[in-house]
Amino acid sequence: MLYNNASVAEKRDELDWVDQDLFDEAIEAGACLENLIDKWQLLATLNGDYSLDKKECDIGELVEGTIRANAHYEGDKKIVFSPFYSLQGKLRLKIEKGLILVALAALIDNAMKYSREGGTVDVLIIKNHVSASIIVADRGVGISFDRQKEIFNAFHAERGSEDQKKSGLSLAIAKRVAELHGGSIFFMSIPGQGARFILKLPLDREDEEKTETALHN
Repeated sequence: MLYNNASVAEKRDELDWVDQDLFDEAIEAGACLENLIDKWQLLATLNGDYSLDKKECDIGELVEGTIRANAHYEGDKKIVFSPFYSLQGKLRLKIEKGLILVALAALIDNAMKYSREGGTVDVLIIKNHVSASIIVADRGVGISFDRQKEIFNAFHAERGSEDQKKSGLSLAIAKRVAELHGGSIFFMSIPGQGARFILKLPLDREDEEKTETALHN
């Protein structure tokens, strides 16, 4: 447990070991609540009259950076990321970078969270003449059929009854981010065999011309 306030850490040290455990649980609960409030506020903002601040970004670099930033969170499970193939350095889209990073982090965190120990998460970037798709796939517990219709709804249990405490806000935010960019997000899953989430973003003519030019340079 890390504390960003020295006085809080000092107060913890004054407690006996039983009270320290209770203290840790209280701090963790507070952090979870703060994270929940932050996500709820973001979703409410995105559902309002939100105007994107688009700038040209390299999609491959965003994906690679998101994997590096999130890979350590499930370190005890020893999750392996498979090599992913993309037009890194060549596929550039006009997007709001911060929001796409939030959506990517949600998909990657979701895949890691529900992967089995030592599992593999596959990340793939593909494109055609109208869209670019980022695919995040795991081989974990999958999504039960009775929950698949509500997977993008806020405050649902994400993949099963053992996850009743999960807010479901991350996937709801990812869906809204895709919609704001004129894209979509969907999934395929067989219970017990994992899930595959696809974030699809549209290419406009300018994006396509820049990508084709980069491919031939």
